[in-house]
Amino acid sequence: MSDIGQGQIQRRARGAVQQGLILPDLKEIPVPTVSDEYANKIEHLFKQSLQKTSDSINFYADAENLLASELGLDKLDLSESLFSIKNVSDIQASNRIDAEYFQPKYERILEVMGESGKTLGDIADLSKRRFEPVAGEPFQYIEISDLTSDGLAESQTIQGEEAPSRAQWIVSAGDLITSTVRPIRRLSAIIEAEQDGFVCSSGFAVLKPKAIPSELLLTYLRIPVVCEILDLFTTASMYPAISTADLLNIPVTLPTDGKIVNEIVGKIQQSRHARQEAKRLLAEAKAEVERLIEG
Repeated sequence: MSDIGQGQIQRRARGAVQQGLILPDLKEIPVPTVSDEYANKIEHLFKQSLQKTSDSINFYADAENLLASELGLDKLDLSESLFSIKNVSDIQASNRIDAEYFQPKYERILEVMGESGKTLGDIADLSKRRFEPVAGEPFQYIEISDLTSDGLAESQTIQGEEAPSRAQWIVSAGDLITSTVRPIRRLSAIIEAEQDGFVCSSGFAVLKPKAIPSELLLTYLRIPVVCEILDLFTTASMYPAISTADLLNIPVTLPTDGKIVNEIVGKIQQSRHARQEAKRLLAEAKAEVERLIEG
């Protein structure tokens, strides 16, 4: 995982359209030998990083379970029905004729989500700060694949002249980005202070929460049954996505108990801190390996 190790892998990659590493070449990658003391040090750092990653995932799961329980989403009957009966007027109003859309379980989910009478557009603004790349000026780019399983966004450095066409939105600290493409994958993240001014893909909707913590909205948008509803409103088959209009019209109900809100926010912050510590420990382990090789 070090820069040196990755360089050795790239040297042996084959293929023009889809590069890859074949097993015989993998066996030829040189690996340094180290003393037991040094190996133990690196192993300890790596295992600490793994533990922090696990802690991050657990903190996030605790926050999600707490919110789902508080809203009653964890007690819903999500069993599939063999049929449902709808009036023609309902079908015309929804402009949908697929049977899945009218599954009774989705009505039960939407009933809980809509208890407050508010939609996502009522509690968050859609931000559209358009990015214009400049040749010779690098920028930090967040692609959909850069999001982690616990609501954090990584980034990659891109040169202005190599900016992909989907690099469109400038994000700021505290923004919440959520993927409009295949929302069932639960890909949402909060933009950190050090990521202020980064650029994200047009596959994200950039949201600025109003009068509610970003951590609370992040947790809500990543609850599995909520993501099922988002996915229900996607269109197209090869590249299913939910429109921003439909996204902003999704019902949102959040807890009003300050103690519950603070507990959820605290767990999300603990999750983020644990993930950052995991990254620091892994970087330290890789740096140790590189120092050893470089002598």
